[in-house]
Amino acid sequence: VILGLAQPAELIVSDARQLAWRIVKLVAIVSLLTILLAALTAYAITRPVQAMMDSIKRFAHDRSISPLPLLRSDELGLLARSFQNMQLEILTQIKDLQDSRNALEHLAQHDPMTGLPNRRCFFGCLERAIANARRSGKPLAVLFVDLDHFKQINDRFGHATGDQVLQAVARQLSSITREVDTVARLGGDEFVVLLEHFEQAKDVLPI
Repeated sequence: VILGLAQPAELIVSDARQLAWRIVKLVAIVSLLTILLAALTAYAITRPVQAMMDSIKRFAHDRSISPLPLLRSDELGLLARSFQNMQLEILTQIKDLQDSRNALEHLAQHDPMTGLPNRRCFFGCLERAIANARRSGKPLAVLFVDLDHFKQINDRFGHATGDQVLQAVARQLSSITREVDTVARLGGDEFVVLLEHFEQAKDVLPI
C-alpha cells in the first residue's frame, strides 16, 4: 500500500485506461468472431432447410423436383434423401395412375378386338361431324358395313377364325380411308365409316 501510494496517480490511471481499452478491443473482437461464427452456423443449417422447404413447395405445386442437399452425411442429408425417395415414389404412382386411366379411357372408347372406335366413341364423333357440317355447309357421309354370312364362319371355323376375319376387315377399312375419316365397329359384324371434308356427294363413290 505504501509503495502504491508512492506511485503518481496519473501513472496508475494511465495504465488502467490502457488495460480497459485493451479489454474493450478484446471483447469487441471476440463478439465479432462470435457473431460471425453464429451467422455461418445458422447459414449452414438454415440453407439446406430452406432449400428443402422450397423443394417441398415446388413439388406440391407442379410436381417438379428441385436440387436437395443429398451429399450431407448428417440428419439433414438423411432427411433430404428420404424426401427425394418419397418424391420419386409419388411421381411413379402418379404415372401409373395416369397410364391406368388412359388405358381405361381407351378401352371405354375403343373396341378391344379390332382397336377401332366403338359405338359410344363413334356417336360422339358423329355429333361433332354434324355440328361441323352445319357450320361449314359441307356434306358428310355415313357408310354402314355389314358382313354377310358371318355367322356361318363362326359356326364352321370357330370364333377364333371369326375374330381374325373381323380384325382383317378392320384393317382393310382403315387402309382404304383417309386419316380424317372415322372407321368404327358398332358390334358383332357391323362396321361404320364416317366421311367428312369433301365437296360433293359423288366424291364418296370411289370409297
